[in-house]
Amino acid sequence: MTGIDWLRAAFVGAILGGFVWAVIIKLISLQYPDAPWPARALLIAGVVNVALLVIGWLRWRSATNERGRTLAAALWVVPFIGVAFFATIVVVGRSADLLGS
Repeated sequence: MTGIDWLRAAFVGAILGGFVWAVIIKLISLQYPDAPWPARALLIAGVVNVALLVIGWLRWRSATNERGRTLAAALWVVPFIGVAFFATIVVVGRSADLLGS
């Protein structure tokens, strides 16, 4: 079994994650009839991230070298970029409420 270049996986995952989450946020901001935004957000983010995790898993299973496993690991990083972003927004928003700002 070959290894994973974690530095490259983190870099590629972060770049790809920024792009993917920008697309997700754009899709969420589009107006769909009869769909409240929290439902849209969960549905769109869930579908895109599950698809990326499945593609990463399939890539991992079919990888025969370090480069393939590194790409699979990069795809696993993508969903967590957005989760970390939204968690930061929630924490900063809550702390501003607590501080009275």
